[in-house]
Amino acid sequence: SILKKDLKIKLAEYSKERGQNFDIELILDDLISNTGLLFINEKEEIQFGNLKLNTEVTSKMKVTNTGDKPLILKSVVGSCGCTVPEYPTSPIAPGKSADIVIKYSTGAVKGDFNKSVTITSNDPNSSRKIFRIKGSAE
Repeated sequence: SILKKDLKIKLAEYSKERGQNFDIELILDDLISNTGLLFINEKEEIQFGNLKLNTEVTSKMKVTNTGDKPLILKSVVGSCGCTVPEYPTSPIAPGKSADIVIKYSTGAVKGDFNKSVTITSNDPNSSRKIFRIKGSAE
């Protein structure tokens, strides 16, 4: 990746300046692999059921760091303006959990809805997770 290439160049420059020979690949692998692991404790969807038009509802999605390093939620984004997530910006310690609060507004459109929320984190196995917001507005 571009980031890994940039890091390699910076580490090589640092190594040359210090007159030391660092194992750049080993350092990069360590940096990349020692991060938190994101685990969503519940089904990867929030089911709001039947809602009235022009209603705002709130729910929480619990996430747990199952890794051995801090988990950083880099961004949590709804698929549209009707789905607004709020998430912790401080690192989640290993073994700890935090809630992502989701506010959904039905607006004036009738029918079923199926929206997404995308979590981007430092999880090396799955840096991007998507969960769904579902229901019906009447």
